[in-house]
Amino acid sequence: MNAVASRRWRRWTATLGMLSMLGMSACSSSDASAELVPVQGVVLVDQKPAADVQVTLRPIGNQPDAPTASGKTDAQGRFKLTTRTTDDGAAAGEYQVAVTRFVLPKGRITGDAEVTPRNTLPPRYANPETSGVRVTVRPGSTDLPPIEVRSR
Repeated sequence: MNAVASRRWRRWTATLGMLSMLGMSACSSSDASAELVPVQGVVLVDQKPAADVQVTLRPIGNQPDAPTASGKTDAQGRFKLTTRTTDDGAAAGEYQVAVTRFVLPKGRITGDAEVTPRNTLPPRYANPETSGVRVTVRPGSTDLPPIEVRSR
């Protein structure tokens, strides 16, 4: 990858990250004082740990004080949730979960003007209401059960 393409890719991913954080902060602005607990978990795609997966938790029902939390998996499929600052966790409560993994199309470089990363997971997982994935964050440190996703 050349220097120009590398800068564009970094700018694009930084912009995506900023938009995600803005969306999370808009959702979490209802109560900046909600108590957070450390939360970690693992994502399995077709029963195998999955890298570079974005996990987003959205509060279920009448939880106006519970902000949205998210995290990204490492090479072993592990993630830690962030609400306000890196790895600070999530508020206790019930959540619907969205799971996505965006990659560049094969053979494309980030400097290509038409390059748009695509979600490699089925579209239903991108929406917390249709993913079918729910988790409970309990007071105290929380290890979530594995989040299992099928690639088809």
